[in-house]
Amino acid sequence: MTYKFATLLGLLSILPMSAQAQNNVTPSELQSVLAEIEHLKSIQTETQSRISNLEALIQNTTRQDTQLDTLPAQKNTSQETLQQDQTPKLLVSGDFFTRFEGNYNSPNKIDRERAVMRARLRGDYQVSDAIKLGAMLETGDPDDPNSGYLTVDEFADDLQISLSQAFIEYSTDLATFRAGKIPMPFKKTDLVWDGDVYPTGLSLQSDLLESEAQKLSFSSLLFLIDENATGEDSSMIGGQLSYEAKLASNYAFGLNAAYYDYEIESMEGANSGDTRDNLLDVDGQYLSDFDILDVLASFKWIGPNENWPINFNANIVQNFGSAVDDDTAYGVDLSVGKTSAPKDMKFGYGYGQAEVDAVFSAFSNDNFRYGTNYEAHKLSFAYQLDKMMQLSASVYHYRRLNELYLKTGEDTDWQDRVRFNFIINF
Repeated sequence: MTYKFATLLGLLSILPMSAQAQNNVTPSELQSVLAEIEHLKSIQTETQSRISNLEALIQNTTRQDTQLDTLPAQKNTSQETLQQDQTPKLLVSGDFFTRFEGNYNSPNKIDRERAVMRARLRGDYQVSDAIKLGAMLETGDPDDPNSGYLTVDEFADDLQISLSQAFIEYSTDLATFRAGKIPMPFKKTDLVWDGDVYPTGLSLQSDLLESEAQKLSFSSLLFLIDENATGEDSSMIGGQLSYEAKLASNYAFGLNAAYYDYEIESMEGANSGDTRDNLLDVDGQYLSDFDILDVLASFKWIGPNENWPINFNANIVQNFGSAVDDDTAYGVDLSVGKTSAPKDMKFGYGYGQAEVDAVFSAFSNDNFRYGTNYEAHKLSFAYQLDKMMQLSASVYHYRRLNELYLKTGEDTDWQDRVRFNFIINF
């Protein structure tokens, strides 16, 4: 088109000069030039129309591309909302446990072998981002706070089922609160707290400091032990400060210090299975107060083979409220291996002893006959069959620690308890 305009301008510039110089342009030649001009004008109009159409098309295409660029983000938002809606609010888990147990060399010289079972069903319901409800049904005697196991006997009578946990949990950025019959909030061993003890009361757990290399946290518990309608109640207030440090890629260390202050004013709900081995006065009340310092240290090392980590725990306890000098307990545990994946194995050894009023025996170790005034060795082995099933075995070799506090028919001879367990978790 540029070439045609240049030609036209050339013609227009030549014609006047030719007219002046020669004055011999004919009407037909002039008509031809005017027709050419009109033709070029029509071409220019058509070209401008096409340019406008192309610009409009480009603008429309750009707008659509911009809209398309925003679609993935809108789609992701919808997917996130859908995933949140599909997150289950109710989570159910549990386990089933069967055991053969043999008791040998007992004081009455009668060996006993029995079959034992336990079943537990847990449920957590997420009411909102901050509130959760939890509960657990468990077999066992509801009047026994530290055992959910049942002996298979009594001519196939029905099993006892109890509600061993029922609580509400409220979580904030600063702390987690629980109220009801709640999980134990403390880091612990069986020396002070048996694994089946679930306190009734209020707990708080808070992370005070947390980084990739270390963590400092605090836990507290108000344990409502016994209520007396006509007098003072029994309770425990306790707190624990916990420190965890990752010393290197394969070393970890933990230190936990706790203090438990018991006020046992009422024993209306207590029986011999609760008082167990602690000293009682002539009125059947506890002879000692229980103001217990509980220090637990742990060490973990993952050696050349990650399938065989080494864990070591040391626990020392002193009751500053004891009425007698027998107020100290301690225990050490060493394990090699793990049970987190199929075909994993773990071996363990432990030793412990607890003087007669070192711990509150209603809630302490229930792995063998005695809750206090004992010394014990333990050997253990576990093999993980698959993600859900495990086989394990343990041997306890134990005896009374101080003959001064022997009960009728007891002695300080060594006794043995052997266990073979099959566990299914789901």
